[in-house]
Amino acid sequence: MHALSPASRGLRRTFIFVLSSILAGGGIPASAQTAEEAARSVLGGPDRKAVPVLDYFLTVKDMSRTDKAGMSVNTAITAIQQKRFRTALAELDKAEAYDDSIPEIYFYRGFISMLQGRLEDGLINFKKALELRPDYAEAQCGMGTVLSQARSVEAALPYFRKSVELNPDLVLGQMFLGDSLRRVGKYEDAVTHLTRAIEIEPEFGEAYASRGACYCMMSEFVEAQADLLRAVELGVTMTKVYLSRGVAKQAKGDLDGAISDFTEVIKDRPFSDVGYLLRSRIFAGRGDVTGALRDLNQAMRLVPKSAQVLFERALLYEKMRLYGHARRDYDRAIQINPAYPEAFYNRGRIALRNRQFEEAKLDFERALQHSPDLVEAIVGLARISIERGLATEAFGNLARWPNDREFTAEYYTVKGRIHVMVNEYEAAVKLFSEALAKNSSLAEAYEFRGQALEALGRIDEAKADRERALLAQ
Repeated sequence: MHALSPASRGLRRTFIFVLSSILAGGGIPASAQTAEEAARSVLGGPDRKAVPVLDYFLTVKDMSRTDKAGMSVNTAITAIQQKRFRTALAELDKAEAYDDSIPEIYFYRGFISMLQGRLEDGLINFKKALELRPDYAEAQCGMGTVLSQARSVEAALPYFRKSVELNPDLVLGQMFLGDSLRRVGKYEDAVTHLTRAIEIEPEFGEAYASRGACYCMMSEFVEAQADLLRAVELGVTMTKVYLSRGVAKQAKGDLDGAISDFTEVIKDRPFSDVGYLLRSRIFAGRGDVTGALRDLNQAMRLVPKSAQVLFERALLYEKMRLYGHARRDYDRAIQINPAYPEAFYNRGRIALRNRQFEEAKLDFERALQHSPDLVEAIVGLARISIERGLATEAFGNLARWPNDREFTAEYYTVKGRIHVMVNEYEAAVKLFSEALAKNSSLAEAYEFRGQALEALGRIDEAKADRERALLAQ
C-alpha cells in the first residue's frame, strides 16, 4: 500500500470537491427512463456536467439484472456521499455480480480506493472502467490522478489530456491537467487549462491556488497575489497557497509576509522540511544565523538523509566561518547524492581556502564532470594554478569557459590576476575594470587593480583602489 503524500491529500480534497457536485445530481437511472430523462437524472438538470450515464440501458437484454446493478450503484453513490465507504464497496460488489459490464462500478470503486490510499487498487479499477468505455472522460481523469501519485506526473499527463479532449468542460480534468503542467514547468500551458477550470467553476479555490503558483514562477506577481488571495477567500488552506504566496512576497521584498506564510506551511505540514527550508533562507539572508540554523536543524531531524538540507546548512556554516562543520555537511551531502556538483564545488572552495590544492582540484573537476557549465569550478581551477604560480596553466583553465556563457566579474578578476603574474599591467587594469563594472563591491578586483596601477606608477589611483578594497571587505 502506498502512503499518501500531502500532495495526494490535496488531490483527494479536490476530487471530493468536484465529485460532491456530481453526486448531488443523483445516481444511475433506472432502465425504464428515456435516455434524455436518464441523462437529466444523473446530471441534476440540463446544464450540469457530471459522470456519464449508462446510456446503453435501453439496449441490454437482461433488463432486470441491469436494473438491479443500477440500483446498487445508486446506493453506493449515496453511501459515498455519506462517507460510508465499506457500504459503498459492498453495493458495488453486488452491482458487479448482477452485471459486470457497467464501467461506473469500477470508476467508483477506483475513486474509493484513491480516497483510502490504495493506489494500486485504484489503478486496477480505473483501468477496468476504461477497458469497458475508452471514452469515459472521468475515468481517464481518475487514472491520471492515481498515476500522478503512484508513478509520476509525466505518466499521468496523457490521461488528463485525454479527459479534456473527451470533455472540454470537465472541470476536474482541466484542473489536474493544468496543475500537472505546472509541476513539470510548463507554466503558460498550465495557466490556459487552470483558467478554463475557473471559467467552468468560478469558485474552484484549488484552481486559483495552482494558477497563482504558475504566475509566481512566471514573475507575474500582481496576478499571483490576486489568485492566491482569491484561493484563501474560497477557503483553500492547502500548503501550496502559502508556499506560492510566500515566494511571491519574498520576490517583492515583503520578507515579514513571506516568513508568515512559510510559518503557515510549517503548521500545515509539520512533518515536512519545506517550510523550514524556505524560512531558513530568509533568516540567513537577514543575517539571523541563529534562526536559520534552528530551522535547518529541525529540517534535518525531519529528513536526515536530505542532501539539499545538508547543503543549505553547510552554506550557513560557511557564513558563520565554521568551515569544519561545513565540510562535514558537504561530505554527507555527497555521500547521499554522489552527483551533486554544487556540493563538490563548495567543498573544493574550503579545501582551496586551506591550501589543500590537490583536494580542491579533485573536487572542482568532479563538479565539472557532473555539470560542465558550472563556471565557478573553472574559476576555482584557475585560482589553484595562480596559487601555484602556474600562469600558463591558469590561462588554460579559463579557456574551458563555455562559449555560450557570459563572462562574470570573477572571471575578469582572475584573468586580471594572471596578467599581473606575467607583468602585463595595462591588460590587467582593463580586466579589473571590467570586473568592477559588473560588481562594484568586489574587494579583490580593487586590491589587485591597485597593485597593477602602482606597478604602472599611477600611485594616487592605486591608493584610492586600496582604500576601496578595505571598504568593500
